[in-house]
Amino acid sequence: MKKNKIFGEVEILYYNDTVDIIYEACTACYDNTKNLSYEEKKEYIQKRVSCGHDSVLEHGFVSFIIHDIKTNIFTEALLEVINHSHYLYIYSSQNEDESWNVMIGGSIRAYKSLIKEFINDHLDDSSDIDNFILNHIINTLHLTTVKEFYCDINNALIDSRKFLDIPFELNEIRNVYDSWGHNNLEVDNIKILDYPCGLNNIYSTSYRYGFLENEVNNIIPVTVLFSNMSRTATHQLVRHRNAITQESQRYVNSSNAKFTTPDMSSYMKDYKEKRVSIDIFGNKTNTTLDILGSELIKIYDQLVNQGLKKEDARAFLPSNVQCKRLYMTFTINSLNKFLELRTDPHAQTEIRSYALDIKYLLDK
Repeated sequence: MKKNKIFGEVEILYYNDTVDIIYEACTACYDNTKNLSYEEKKEYIQKRVSCGHDSVLEHGFVSFIIHDIKTNIFTEALLEVINHSHYLYIYSSQNEDESWNVMIGGSIRAYKSLIKEFINDHLDDSSDIDNFILNHIINTLHLTTVKEFYCDINNALIDSRKFLDIPFELNEIRNVYDSWGHNNLEVDNIKILDYPCGLNNIYSTSYRYGFLENEVNNIIPVTVLFSNMSRTATHQLVRHRNAITQESQRYVNSSNAKFTTPDMSSYMKDYKEKRVSIDIFGNKTNTTLDILGSELIKIYDQLVNQGLKKEDARAFLPSNVQCKRLYMTFTINSLNKFLELRTDPHAQTEIRSYALDIKYLLDK
């Protein structure tokens, strides 16, 4: 990165393949699985962002350190950034020579929120924004993200000409990306799309500038694809307050959706074969739980065929209907908390099985 003796120097800690990961998350909502080129993916994301769908940008992450800052306006600049930032993680440390370091990490959406806050505070003339930390942030985004993410910001602060067509095509950025490494691990209905296999290298770099492992764990993302999870389990999953994008029942036809029969083996060993008596409209029928779940989904199909919109017919779907794809981007800390809670024997069987699969992949 370009050096500045007074205002410090940037060292990138980590960033994920923002275009591919954000595109995958985008496609989940509409169950769109088209095989697009890199340029087409950027255009697709731009359309979503221009319509106000910034939530998908929460899956893209950039984390970096500005080190050896020697200016006497450091505190003023840092406080201004903190006051304009509601979603970024920002930490500072001081060196023996009394220079300062700042570690910053968060999602693309969080960075956009920061930039928009600065612009809103300088509506009369954004050219008078003079904050060297903000300048470092924007310069780093120019190198690690793409202009399509910021298509709704019409301001000189974001110069579309400075973005790279492919963020890691620059050798020094490519080397960072490769040296940290990105895993793509998969088992059953779990796929880890993004996890830094060079995590110890990131810790070492951070320690050198006085930052703790727990702080680093708040700014390193882990993106997980959950497949074929029941809506009952996804409702539990979203309580973990991470970036989340899932298949939309408003736009995707659920006529061919699958049903997850709850695992009741702890108190009913023969639950898979057990026949239950159901009274519907005064007519009794004996059936298995698997068949009952499938028949309930057929009610949805009949309602859609009689003119109900998908967004209204979904009200009659059982809560254990499956969600084909759900993408969640954790931080390492939030993932560790998820695993602590959901691998516990008291957790419900379905979500526990997903959590155990993630733990298995990470322990390999």
